[in-house]
Amino acid sequence: MRDVVLGQETCGLSSELTSFVGRRSELAEGRKLLADSRMVTLTGAGGVGKTRLGLRIAADAARSFPGGVRLVELADVTDERLIPPTVADTLGILRAFEPVTALAEFLTGRRVLLVLDNCEHLIDATAALAAQLLRTVPDLRILATSRQPLNIAGEAILDVPPLSLPRQRPPVTLGPTAGDAVTLFVERASAVQQDFSLSDGNSALVSQVCHRLDGIPLAIELAAVWLRSLSLEQIHDRLDDQLQIRSRWRAVPPRQRTLRAAIDWSYELCSPQEKLLWARLSVFSGGVDLEGAEGVCAGDGISRHEILDLLHALIEKSIMTRAVDDGGPARYRLLETLRQYGRGLLIDSGQEHTMLRRHRNWYQQLAEEADGRYFLADQVEWMKRLTREHANLRAAVEFSLTEPGGAQAAMTISSATWLHWLVTGALTEARHWLARALADDTKPSPLRAKALWAQGACATAQGDLAEAVRLLDESRRLALELGDETALAWTTAMSGWTAQFQGDLPRAVELLSDSLSRHRALGNTSAASNVTTLLGEARMWMGGRGLTWSSSYAMYHLAIAVFQQGDLPRAAGLLRDSARIQRDCHDRIGAALSLETLAWVLGRKAGTSRQRSCSALQGSCGSRSVPSPPASLSRMSRVPITGDRRRQISASARSWRLSAAVRPNPTRSSPACSASRSRPWARRTPRQLSRCVSVRSRGSSPRA
Repeated sequence: MRDVVLGQETCGLSSELTSFVGRRSELAEGRKLLADSRMVTLTGAGGVGKTRLGLRIAADAARSFPGGVRLVELADVTDERLIPPTVADTLGILRAFEPVTALAEFLTGRRVLLVLDNCEHLIDATAALAAQLLRTVPDLRILATSRQPLNIAGEAILDVPPLSLPRQRPPVTLGPTAGDAVTLFVERASAVQQDFSLSDGNSALVSQVCHRLDGIPLAIELAAVWLRSLSLEQIHDRLDDQLQIRSRWRAVPPRQRTLRAAIDWSYELCSPQEKLLWARLSVFSGGVDLEGAEGVCAGDGISRHEILDLLHALIEKSIMTRAVDDGGPARYRLLETLRQYGRGLLIDSGQEHTMLRRHRNWYQQLAEEADGRYFLADQVEWMKRLTREHANLRAAVEFSLTEPGGAQAAMTISSATWLHWLVTGALTEARHWLARALADDTKPSPLRAKALWAQGACATAQGDLAEAVRLLDESRRLALELGDETALAWTTAMSGWTAQFQGDLPRAVELLSDSLSRHRALGNTSAASNVTTLLGEARMWMGGRGLTWSSSYAMYHLAIAVFQQGDLPRAAGLLRDSARIQRDCHDRIGAALSLETLAWVLGRKAGTSRQRSCSALQGSCGSRSVPSPPASLSRMSRVPITGDRRRQISASARSWRLSAAVRPNPTRSSPACSASRSRPWARRTPRQLSRCVSVRSRGSSPRA
């Protein structure tokens, strides 16, 4: 199996929530360095604005990179072995068994800009990956942000200074001589106090505050928001007191003393409960929603109903930010510098381990609940939720593996989220965590049997079929030894899926049929429905409750069946519907399969007249690295539909009330096909579809 890539042409930069101020000279220098050098690193102290500057430079240069601009956020990655798969995941490379090789193969021939943000805590591993990619991919450019250079050949370094300070004596007026630091303070101050403006009466104090804060953007923003409750004179005086205390830290560089003083001052102005919540929130990675904050942080001084008000207070003080709305519940995040400060507070209080354990327990509970919801009516929402919580799940597993006796918790979380790993394509990471947990806890147990078949499923999805067979055989032996019928049913299903990948369709049908019988005997209706989909029975088991992720695979298998009958328009409609649902579920592997098959159906339908358009659609699936045609389509298209094969397909279709779809001359259309024709999505051309169905697409279907 080869790697599948989706959506590589899009620009993966996050939106700016506040205005970008100044930095004209740094922007010009950054653009020049990026044009002349293949590796540019923005260096500087924490809070100086490296990330904002890097994102602006990348956005300005986007037109020069037709292959796309991709932001890889490394702050939440703490294991250096996960850097290559994290980059591969950001680029949309799926089933990357060897991530570094897959990255090089995918990037070759594409002019792409990679933005690697927050490299300093994994500097050696990041430098090694960057150097290897630059050696093997001639058109690649990398823009990194770090507190220190990566020190690789050809690296150009742009030291990011603080914002410029006033070049005139008070009174200061806004303009080129006022300096970017004053401009930033005035903009942020006017956002919290609408009648605030720079005047002859306050310009001297504003200038002094900016000078005392050394022009550090984060420090200035923290100070400006206190105009909600303090006068400008009070801000100046209190800040001066803090800086005098910090000036005694001889071993700390001056800029770091200034930033620490500003953060300390903001901390001292918080209420006791706000301080406590700030420290506790530092255990989250990638942000948190209200339910998670309440579940982990409430208790011992903070009641559950107080969390929302405290979050609001921290947002008003610019300690926290509210993430851009993606259609799900609101999420909150500490700026990285402030998260590190909060973690220090937690360590000093002696509560770090307690809070990390609470965090782990919360996400273990979440994972176990999700495991029981994968094939129910709300499956799509649960898949989206796990995608949002990916960084927290990773942190929970990693903590468990560092805690004595925590391997079982790590195994529980990583195996309960097996479907999340599969549909999002984070297979290398899943196998990493499962392998560590299995190695740390070798005792026979139902949990171990489940982890083995989950690991085997991930190996199958990556094309590592020999290892998949080994893992699934071990899971089968253990399930038989323990008498664990549930594990045996799932192991049999995954063995059937692996047989499909091996091209042994009779064996696959035998194993999947056996698994289906076992799940039905156990009363596992939802699991049986999933196996039914794998078997191609195309059962819309959800009835009239709407299209679900499971139904997208039913559509996919039915599309292959009607393709064999020569009904190419109906097959194309089913595949479009399948791809749309899989896109909405962030199922990148499924969307790749549906789009790749759609490309071949359209190519067969149109002959040579639309070959260029079909090629564009294949490109959106990364067909440069996918077998041509898709293996299942290639094999199944050669199977005549007669006798037992016709009866099998007809029985499957009847279970979905679509038996007419497999007849040579159907008298009526299937509900799915009728729905596809009624939607503008289904009428899009292959070229339009290749732009619209993207890994990172959000929201509803695109407008016609």
